Amino acid sequence: MNQLKQIENLIKRNQSECGFNTLYPFTTENIDGYIDLFDLKNKSLLTLGSSSDQAINAGLLGCNNITIFDICPLTKFYYYLKLASLLSLDREMFLRFLCITNYRKNTSSNPNLYKKNIFDKLNETLNSLDYESYVIWDYLFNKYGSKEISRLFTIDVNQVDSIIGCNRYLVDDDMYRLARKKMPNVDIKFIEGDVLSPNINEKYDNIWLSNVGKYLTEEEISIMIEKMASLLKQNGRMLMNYFYSTDIPYKCESALNSCNYEKIIISGEPLNIVDNSVLVYQKSKLVVGVIMI
Repeated sequence: MNQLKQIENLIKRNQSECGFNTLYPFTTENIDGYIDLFDLKNKSLLTLGSSSDQAINAGLLGCNNITIFDICPLTKFYYYLKLASLLSLDREMFLRFLCITNYRKNTSSNPNLYKKNIFDKLNETLNSLDYESYVIWDYLFNKYGSKEISRLFTIDVNQVDSIIGCNRYLVDDDMYRLARKKMPNVDIKFIEGDVLSPNINEKYDNIWLSNVGKYLTEEEISIMIEKMASLLKQNGRMLMNYFYSTDIPYKCESALNSCNYEKIIISGEPLNIVDNSVLVYQKSKLVVGVIMI
C-alpha cells in the first residue's frame, strides 16, 4: 500500500519523500466560538481541517452531510481513528489517548498517548467504520510506539484545557455522548485537493476554510473566494479565514473591498490566551465575528 509507505516515511522524518505535511491532532481554532454563526442542522458542510474536529462539532449540531476537504491524504484515516475513539472510549480516555502533551497543567507528558492497549479497545469499531483505515492503524500500532506515531502530528495547541475549550463536543460528558449518538448518522465524504483548484461539483449550505488565507497572496485569496463562493447554495455562509488576533490582514480586507462589514462580538473566556476573529461571507455581505477567548 503506497500510502502506508508514505506514512512510514513521515514517521522516519523523511518528509520530502512522503509528499505531504503532518496532521493536527486537535483544532487550534475556537470552533465553539464561531459555530453558532452557521445554520448547520440538517444542512451540508464543506470543511478544511485535518484534525476532524470541524466535522465532529458540526455533526453535534445536526449537520448531516459533511465533506472534509484537505490537501493531506492522511485526513481520512485520522478521522476514522478519532471517530472510532469517540464511539468506543469515554471522554476522559478519548483525551488521554489522543492528546499529545501537557495532558493536564504542570504535566509535561501524557503516558497514555497512542497506547496499543487503548487502541485494542477501539480497533473492532474502526474495522467496521472503514477497513482501509483499520489496516493502516492496526499495522502502525503493532509496529511502532507512541513516540513514533506522534511524529505524524503537528504539536501546536497541546493543553487539554485548550482542546476542551475549543470543541463543544468535549465540553462535558453530556455533549460527548450526544456527539457519539449523532456522528454515525452523518454522511461523510473526503476530497483531497487544493483550495485554489478544487475538483468539486456539489454545492453546500456552509463552507469552512480554516486559516488558509494566512498562507495565500491577495490575488490567491480572490481566486479562492471566487471558486469557493461558487460552491455555496443560495444564502449559504462561508468562513473564509480564521485569524489568531482581531486585526484583519490587509490582503484579505482588500480582496473583499466590495463587501459590507458587520461586527459580531462573542464573549467568553475558557482560555484567556489571545483574541481570535473570523471572516464569514454570505453572498455580497461579509460578517466579521470577533471571538474573545
